[in-house]
Amino acid sequence: MNNIPPKTPNSNKDSGKSTQIQKILKSLFEAPKTMLMVSRDTGIERASICWAVYNLCNSGRIRFVKYGACAITKRKAGFYTSNPNYYCNKTGTGTTI
Repeated sequence: MNNIPPKTPNSNKDSGKSTQIQKILKSLFEAPKTMLMVSRDTGIERASICWAVYNLCNSGRIRFVKYGACAITKRKAGFYTSNPNYYCNKTGTGTTI
Protein backbone atom coordinates (compact mmCIF):
# COMPACT_ATOMS: atom_id res chain seq x y z
CA MET A 1 0.00 0.00 0.00
CA ASN A 2 1.01 3.60 -0.51
CA ASN A 3 1.94 5.46 2.72
CA ILE A 4 2.53 8.80 1.02
CA PRO A 5 -0.12 11.35 2.00
CA PRO A 6 -1.99 12.94 -0.90
CA LYS A 7 -0.89 16.41 -1.94
CA THR A 8 -3.19 19.24 -1.01
CA PRO A 9 -3.62 22.29 -3.25
CA ASN A 10 -1.46 24.41 -0.89
CA SER A 11 1.26 21.83 -0.21
CA ASN A 12 3.84 23.71 -2.32
CA LYS A 13 2.86 27.12 -0.97
CA ASP A 14 5.30 27.10 1.97
CA SER A 15 8.24 25.84 -0.07
CA GLY A 16 7.75 28.72 -2.52
CA LYS A 17 7.74 31.24 0.33
CA SER A 18 10.89 29.78 1.88
CA THR A 19 12.62 29.99 -1.50
CA GLN A 20 11.61 33.64 -1.75
CA ILE A 21 12.87 34.31 1.78
CA GLN A 22 16.23 32.72 0.91
CA LYS A 23 16.53 34.88 -2.22
CA ILE A 24 15.69 38.01 -0.21
CA LEU A 25 18.20 37.16 2.53
CA LYS A 26 20.91 36.46 -0.06
CA SER A 27 20.25 39.76 -1.84
CA LEU A 28 20.32 41.71 1.44
CA PHE A 29 23.54 39.96 2.50
CA GLU A 30 25.45 41.30 -0.52
CA ALA A 31 24.89 44.94 0.46
CA PRO A 32 22.23 47.04 2.19
CA LYS A 33 19.35 47.59 -0.22
CA THR A 34 15.91 49.12 -0.46
CA MET A 35 12.86 46.93 -1.00
CA LEU A 36 12.65 48.04 -4.65
CA MET A 37 16.32 47.20 -5.19
CA VAL A 38 15.71 43.72 -3.75
CA SER A 39 12.65 43.32 -5.96
CA ARG A 40 14.64 44.16 -9.09
CA ASP A 41 17.54 41.95 -7.96
CA THR A 42 15.42 38.88 -7.21
CA GLY A 43 12.44 39.22 -9.54
CA ILE A 44 10.06 38.95 -6.56
CA GLU A 45 7.16 41.41 -6.50
CA ARG A 46 7.67 44.37 -4.21
CA ALA A 47 4.50 43.67 -2.22
CA SER A 48 5.94 40.28 -1.25
CA ILE A 49 9.26 41.91 -0.38
CA CYS A 50 7.49 44.37 1.94
CA TRP A 51 5.78 41.60 3.91
CA ALA A 52 8.96 39.55 4.02
CA VAL A 53 11.03 42.52 5.27
CA TYR A 54 8.43 43.23 7.97
CA ASN A 55 8.52 39.60 9.15
CA LEU A 56 12.31 39.27 8.87
CA CYS A 57 12.84 42.48 10.88
CA ASN A 58 10.48 41.28 13.60
CA SER A 59 12.27 37.93 13.78
CA GLY A 60 15.72 39.59 13.92
CA ARG A 61 17.00 38.02 10.71
CA ILE A 62 17.52 41.41 9.02
CA ARG A 63 18.03 44.94 10.31
CA PHE A 64 17.34 48.47 9.19
CA VAL A 65 20.60 50.23 8.38
CA LYS A 66 19.80 53.78 7.29
CA TYR A 67 17.69 56.11 5.19
CA GLY A 68 19.27 57.13 1.92
CA ALA A 69 18.64 57.75 -1.76
CA CYS A 70 17.46 54.63 -3.58
CA ALA A 71 19.68 53.85 -6.57
CA ILE A 72 16.58 53.23 -8.71
CA THR A 73 14.14 55.99 -7.72
CA LYS A 74 16.63 58.51 -6.29
CA ARG A 75 14.12 59.08 -3.49
CA LYS A 76 14.62 58.69 0.25
CA ALA A 77 14.08 55.07 1.28
CA GLY A 78 15.06 52.63 4.01
CA PHE A 79 18.03 50.33 3.50
CA TYR A 80 18.05 46.86 5.11
CA THR A 81 20.66 44.13 5.45
CA SER A 82 21.05 40.54 6.60
CA ASN A 83 24.85 40.91 6.86
CA PRO A 84 26.08 41.53 10.45
CA ASN A 85 29.03 43.52 9.06
CA TYR A 86 26.58 46.31 8.20
CA TYR A 87 24.67 46.31 11.51
CA CYS A 88 24.89 49.50 13.54
CA ASN A 89 26.03 49.28 17.13
CA LYS A 90 24.18 50.91 20.04
CA THR A 91 25.87 54.27 19.44
CA GLY A 92 24.39 54.37 15.95
CA THR A 93 27.62 53.80 14.09
CA GLY A 94 28.51 50.79 12.01
CA THR A 95 30.39 49.79 8.91
CA THR A 96 30.31 52.47 6.24
CA ILE A 97 28.09 51.59 3.33
